[in-house]
Amino acid sequence: ADPSENPSNPATCDERLDFWANRWENGMTGWHKDGVNDILLQNMPQLISAASQLSRFFVPLCGKTVDMAFLARLENVGEVVGLDLVQKAFEDFSEENPELGIDMDAGEDIGSFVRYGGKKISLLRGNYFDVDEVALGGRVDVIWDRGSIVAILPELREKYVEAMRKIIKPGGVMLISTVEKRDGTEEGKTGGPPFSVDREEMKRLFENEKWVNKVVMVSEFDDFIQSPESIQRWLNRGVTSMFELTFIVTAELQI
Repeated sequence: ADPSENPSNPATCDERLDFWANRWENGMTGWHKDGVNDILLQNMPQLISAASQLSRFFVPLCGKTVDMAFLARLENVGEVVGLDLVQKAFEDFSEENPELGIDMDAGEDIGSFVRYGGKKISLLRGNYFDVDEVALGGRVDVIWDRGSIVAILPELREKYVEAMRKIIKPGGVMLISTVEKRDGTEEGKTGGPPFSVDREEMKRLFENEKWVNKVVMVSEFDDFIQSPESIQRWLNRGVTSMFELTFIVTAELQI
């Protein structure tokens, strides 16, 4: 196992930035996918139908995911906003998607964030837990979490939910992809990132929130079957059963 994948709880913002920046600088970005995420593609009809005419998407802890470029090219998407701590992730994304016209030399300070603009896309560099309507330029219709709730420390999850509440529009939709380490050693199941977030934890986090209308698990995949190439890596980390779960969380019409 790669020891840097299991940090000793980098608690401060600076420590978390150092941890992830080090991974980017050393090409240790095993979570990055070259293609558009299948979970996003499968759920797009529901995400778009629930949004306004031109929907705004927010992708927290986005890295350089190609999902953002895919979304920005869609006619019924008005804007995509990605957020990350690591500057190199944005530089790589800008370089790999020149048609989006992102000017990395023209960052705009918005509170504690730096914003880089392009065609139907904005990239915000800063701490996710500081995000608000001002930083985003207004609330968003859809939040696509393809790796942030499993990346943050478990004790910060309530802050994560509170951040979501502050930025989602009434009737908005969150598509959240998590992992569940179902079997293995105690250290393997509780370690991370990625940290295990199962159905019960998602219910605990969201179901009692007044702004949440419903929480639905829409899919479950056995990662050992879907990604056999990753089996040995997980076994080395003490995980003997691993599932990928997908949830849709819908906001109330009045928040």
